[in-house]
Amino acid sequence: MTNRPIGDVLTVKVVKIINSGAIVEFDGKDSAFLHISQISNKYVKQVEDVLSLGQKIRVEIVDKKDGKTFASMKNVSQEVEKTISFEDKIQNFLKESTENLRQIQKQQDKKRGLMKKKNHKNK
Repeated sequence: MTNRPIGDVLTVKVVKIINSGAIVEFDGKDSAFLHISQISNKYVKQVEDVLSLGQKIRVEIVDKKDGKTFASMKNVSQEVEKTISFEDKIQNFLKESTENLRQIQKQQDKKRGLMKKKNHKNK
């Protein structure tokens, strides 16, 4: 049983899937049972339709009984801040920089084109 209080919301890892739900692990040593009826506010036919081994999800501690901890995904936002790798950040930066450079070159070419036309008319 965990020392975490009922109502605590935390990120856990799915470590086992069974017909009636899933076992989730948190704090490196504690685990909780997530019953299939607590996975979603909608009907879930099979646990595997929603969860997979190793998946990280957010749950709320909803009960503690007989040394066991019970969790629920219902009414818990599953949005987790997306972490972007350094390489992806560099790729995005290069892509944006290249596009910005193209836009600047287009604008300069447009201005040069107008300047050439004006100079040609004055001669």
